[in-house]
Amino acid sequence: MIRAVWTAPCSLTITGHAGYAEKGKDIVCAGVSTLWGTLAAELEDRAWNGEGELHLTGDTIAFIAENPAEIQRVFAMIWRGLLLLAGRYGEYIDAERTW
Repeated sequence: MIRAVWTAPCSLTITGHAGYAEKGKDIVCAGVSTLWGTLAAELEDRAWNGEGELHLTGDTIAFIAENPAEIQRVFAMIWRGLLLLAGRYGEYIDAERTW
């Protein structure tokens, strides 16, 4: 099972493997990976533009910004995608917001 935890305001940890299908054919993992990659790319751009500091360590991505409300909206969009996946494939993904 994939476990996604959003810790306020701007930190997301994703661990595990969905187990929906074998590795390389798992559409749940592919969906989560796409969302993760989208978040990482957006935050890299924002860090490059001087909007804050990107911290990517293992399974956790975090962003420290002077304007966390704007960055939190980016996380919220990705979170919505994770919740949509969890709604459809709940036995393969658990999403928790801790705040």
